[in-house]
Amino acid sequence: MTERKCFVFNFADVEVREREFLLIKGGERISVEPKAFRVLIFLLRNPGRLVGKDEVGDKDAWRVKMTTKNGDVRYYLFDATTFLLLKWEGQRQAQGKVLPVQSYFRDYRDVGGMKFAFAIDSGSSATDLTQKIIIEKIELNPQVPESEFAKPLAPGEAAPPAVPNR
Repeated sequence: MTERKCFVFNFADVEVREREFLLIKGGERISVEPKAFRVLIFLLRNPGRLVGKDEVGDKDAWRVKMTTKNGDVRYYLFDATTFLLLKWEGQRQAQGKVLPVQSYFRDYRDVGGMKFAFAIDSGSSATDLTQKIIIEKIELNPQVPESEFAKPLAPGEAAPPAVPNR
């Protein structure tokens, strides 16, 4: 098995320690959600994916271009100060048309030492279709009974007989 090299990246007043999953800006530890940290490491390891600086609302943001294996191009805009995801831009097919789609992420809260967006607004500038997702609660690693993963009965199928308690 090959061991992957981990690096420490330094730029401006930022230090990124890959092995420790640590981001330090101006001497202060910054809490970053795992997905954002992995994207940051990817960008540092793959120069040229960073498209440039942009604005989302009143915040400066880094615009990152990602191309999927099937060739779809998506853009992720990360807050230039906190590195939290602010916006996603891409395209979706609907009714035989390719439409621009975007999602905005906000109301970040700390859950178990990680930041999660508790509000997501999505839609297309080409249609009036929008959706707003408000998350009330996030639990990390909750205990879930095995029965929650049982295959549901088909319509009209009888439930198996109950096993009496002994």
